[in-house]
Amino acid sequence: MRDASDPAPVLHLRQATRLSRRILADRLSVPEDEWRLRLVQRRGSHGGSLVFAARRRGEEAASFAVKLFARPDHARAEFRAAAAARGSAAAVAEPVGFDPEAGIVVSRWVEGETMGALVRRPGAAAPVAACGRWLRAFHRPLPARPVSARRVLLQRLAAARAEPIRPGPEREAWLRAAEALAQRIGAMSPGWCWPVRIHGDFLPQNLILSGRSPVGVDLCWVRAGSRHLDLARMTIHLLLLPRERGLPSDYDGAALRHLFLRAYGLRGGQARHWLEAAEAVEILVRWASFCREDTWHRRQAGRDLVRALAADRELVR
Repeated sequence: MRDASDPAPVLHLRQATRLSRRILADRLSVPEDEWRLRLVQRRGSHGGSLVFAARRRGEEAASFAVKLFARPDHARAEFRAAAAARGSAAAVAEPVGFDPEAGIVVSRWVEGETMGALVRRPGAAAPVAACGRWLRAFHRPLPARPVSARRVLLQRLAAARAEPIRPGPEREAWLRAAEALAQRIGAMSPGWCWPVRIHGDFLPQNLILSGRSPVGVDLCWVRAGSRHLDLARMTIHLLLLPRERGLPSDYDGAALRHLFLRAYGLRGGQARHWLEAAEAVEILVRWASFCREDTWHRRQAGRDLVRALAADRELVR
């Protein structure tokens, strides 16, 4: 069954390529028929997007990436976030322009492999550490009042609760775990923290190793928030990777988690205390997402590992 967030039903591929050529022509003063586009990525999650590699006729390498969003507001958010981060210590794909009505963002093409691919190979320590250093640079402090870490985590948990899960025993188990965790977080001190610029969907596949430096992409969820949300998304991802096939036999998610946090520079008992609470929330977020997978095998494989991780953290009994 096709994901309702997939942009293809909203705008067919032929229309998408025609619009993209027109935007490239408008922004770069190059005739439309000079551009050749190739679909390189199609995502149905987080609102849906199509990514094209664009090159001029006669050239072999792509020069630009053209990203079409199912939701135009995501295109606007991505372009603004990339423009704001340009020139910072954390490199991002350089924005060229966007069409707010069509929901298309044009940026310079970033050549290289994703950190997600590198983390799945032997020698994962170096790319994981690079992810930590990039995120530290990206987390620029913002001139805003401190926020309650407790409130941030409860809001994240409430958002996961609002997403539908198929009725049945799994849903009841998840709701019990979410209620228990909400009570535990509610009993904690507010834990005031300073807002930073967070990525919002920080995973190694959203970094591309170009030369020797990571370059960030997929910035449509960038906002002011607690650093613990980005950190927990990455650490739980590292712990859950063993559910996937093809990992090297010496893959150690716990050791890579520790390395990532050390490279990031997370210090202090209070910061780690709130990170562990954020990880507990992220476990339940991932558990809910696996419950919504479209095939029984994918649901079962993900849920088994998440529930084992949840039991280890005493989120389920």
